[in-house]
Amino acid sequence: MVAFSREYGYVVLTGAAGVMMVAHLGGKVFKAREKYNVQRLASGLGVVWIISREVYAHGYSTGDPEKRKWGFFGIPAFLGLMLTSALSGLHLLGWTGPRFGSFRPAVTPN
Repeated sequence: MVAFSREYGYVVLTGAAGVMMVAHLGGKVFKAREKYNVQRLASGLGVVWIISREVYAHGYSTGDPEKRKWGFFGIPAFLGLMLTSALSGLHLLGWTGPRFGSFRPAVTPN
C-alpha cells in the first residue's frame, strides 16, 4: 500500500477544482456560442482535432511509431481551426473580405 502525506490532499483538491473550472467555462462557452451564433464548423473541427489527439496518444503509448500515424486525420481539422480563428478575428476587426465580381456587392459610402 502506498502512503501519501497529508499535503497530498491539496493536490486532489486542485485537480477537482480544475475539473469544476473546465465544466464552468464549458457552460459559458456553450451559452456564448448560442448567443453569438458561432458557426458549428469550428466546433466540429475542434471535436475532430481532440479525437485525433486521443488516437495519436494511444498510438504513441504503444511504443510502435507506426501506430502514431493514425492520429494524422486531425491535421486538416487543425488547419481548419486556424483558418476559422483567423477569419473570426478579421471579422471582429471589421474586415468584410475581398469583393470578387458579383459575390459581394460593393458598398457605397454615405
